[in-house]
Amino acid sequence: MRSQNKLVVVFVAVIAAAASSALRSQEGEGAAGAPRTPSASPEARKFLAPPNQVVAIRAGRLFDARSSRMLANPVIVVRGERIAEVGAGVQVPAGATVIDLGSATVLPGMIDGHVHLNLNAPNPPARRALIALANAQVDLEAGFTTVLDMDSRGGFNTVELRDAINSGQFQGPRMQVVGQSINQRATSIYADTQSLRFWEGFTENKNTNSPWLARAAVREAKLHGVDWIKIYTTQDFVGPVHMWRPDATLVNSPSLTLEEVEAIVDTGWG
Repeated sequence: MRSQNKLVVVFVAVIAAAASSALRSQEGEGAAGAPRTPSASPEARKFLAPPNQVVAIRAGRLFDARSSRMLANPVIVVRGERIAEVGAGVQVPAGATVIDLGSATVLPGMIDGHVHLNLNAPNPPARRALIALANAQVDLEAGFTTVLDMDSRGGFNTVELRDAINSGQFQGPRMQVVGQSINQRATSIYADTQSLRFWEGFTENKNTNSPWLARAAVREAKLHGVDWIKIYTTQDFVGPVHMWRPDATLVNSPSLTLEEVEAIVDTGWG
């Protein structure tokens, strides 16, 4: 029963690959395509399907998200990394590897538009990367074949994780990432309970106290290869004081200025 569940997950991942355009690795291996490191060599990329591979999958039912109907006895033909045909009357190509899921129900891969693969905890960089990879693989096994990581909780290891998955080094969902979010919380004063100093420093070393500093923050994120820029227009939390009063007015909540927001958007699109 466990192995059948794994097959269903594999099929879900393949369905999602057909539903969206290919996301190519952004590792930058040089003009001639020669890898700089052994881990970037083609031999290390074992989770990419060969382009000449043909797989036919049989199942009991398939959920068609476009029509909101169940299709009986579907056959799904996968060529390389893409689904070529889906339907009840599809013929199995000669020489194809056949995976028969019996009466199982299959469905397209799900998309989670807001996840945090990293923990908001002071872990060493290597452990943070391993936790993020493990969480990404948990999402994949749960049927989520695309995720949008909405804050790396510091650093840009989600960019590296996205590229490693895209290049076939690890199994995982397709990822789009924002890296570090940009918010005025980065310029807030936090109490330092360790040494009783009042000023601890900028969160994530970000200072967005002007349109030009906001532009610099966006440029840094783009330089690291993020897919999206995430901003907080109002601060969500300051120390022990929550931002909302019972009458719905804000408390201790500095906002990005209109000029700062415009600079962020302009630089993000530019």
